[in-house]
Amino acid sequence: MLSTAIRLSVIGLLAVLVAACGTLSGSGLPGRSPAPQKALTGAERGTQLGASLSSRDRQELRVAALSALEQPNVNRRFSWSGDGASGTVKVGPAYLVTMNGDTQVKAPYNISTDAILEPVAGDFVTQKRSNIRLGPSTDNSVLQTLDQGVRVRAIGVQKASNWYLVARGDEALGYIFGELIAPVPGGDLLLAGGEPGQLRVCREMTHRVQLANGLKDAWYNGACRVGSGFWSVFGGEPVPTS
Repeated sequence: MLSTAIRLSVIGLLAVLVAACGTLSGSGLPGRSPAPQKALTGAERGTQLGASLSSRDRQELRVAALSALEQPNVNRRFSWSGDGASGTVKVGPAYLVTMNGDTQVKAPYNISTDAILEPVAGDFVTQKRSNIRLGPSTDNSVLQTLDQGVRVRAIGVQKASNWYLVARGDEALGYIFGELIAPVPGGDLLLAGGEPGQLRVCREMTHRVQLANGLKDAWYNGACRVGSGFWSVFGGEPVPTS
């Protein structure tokens, strides 16, 4: 468990980045579309031994970090080995950060972030048994099925196709078609503020590395995905020693 002082910027730093830069992208520049291929840059951010890592070391670290990010298990260790160093990577839960950066909820690691959504806030109830999907289309996989009468909270909407991103408590469930839900009696769907945009999925990473000469380091950083698979790494803090 991280202390308050060094708790990873996956949530806090991202809100700052959203306010300062707009949409995150693989290039780190505002307003740029993310690369469509699965990729990750900057996994070594935060290590004090970065200058000692070879190109192959960095590549093996990136591969391990991407493998860790693109799977559901929390705290599973992914090992890597280069020509001058070796190490491990593990990740924490996935968090979905909404367009205005104000709402962060746990979410499936592979939830779609391709859609442009308008931030909303409102309570709904399912009108019949309803499928919750990874993305705003029947082409996306079903995550779960809700019974009739289940209350959910809308946090985003793709108006053109009438798909809602919904949550319960502090966890995003996925997407549901708008005709399957109705506002709770007396409830209203409110605009949550901010411009329409893409969601971000963010996870904390914990790294450990050992060089061939015996030097070791351990650090935290975070990665956020926008769109179809490009993870941008940010932050970087040393793991505190006991």
